[in-house]
Amino acid sequence: MTTTNASELFKSNAEFHANINDLIQLGWELSQDDNDKYHVVIRYYANSNKFTMQIVNSQKLLNKIWEGGDEENAGDTEMIKDDLTILFNEGKLFNVDLEKEWM
Repeated sequence: MTTTNASELFKSNAEFHANINDLIQLGWELSQDDNDKYHVVIRYYANSNKFTMQIVNSQKLLNKIWEGGDEENAGDTEMIKDDLTILFNEGKLFNVDLEKEWM
C-alpha cells in the first residue's frame, strides 16, 4: 500500500527505510561511520505498538542480499512516530511498506 497521507503510516505493521544522516539530524544516536554505505530499516509492529531498527548494507540490499546488524528495540514509540512522520512529509523515507506481513 502506498499513501501520501502521514496519518496512514501506523495503522498496521509497516517497514520504513531511512538514511542514517537524516535520523542523526533528528537527534538519533547512531554512528556516522560508513553512513553512505548503510541505512536504517525501522519496523513497526501494530499489535504491540513498538518499533525495532536494524542497520543494513544499502548496496547489497539493492542486489537483494540482506546484510545487517541485529534487530533491536528502537525505543520511544511516540518520538519515533513523530520522527518518521517528519521524514515522510519531507520525502526522505524509502522502501515504505505499509502492509508488511511478519513471519
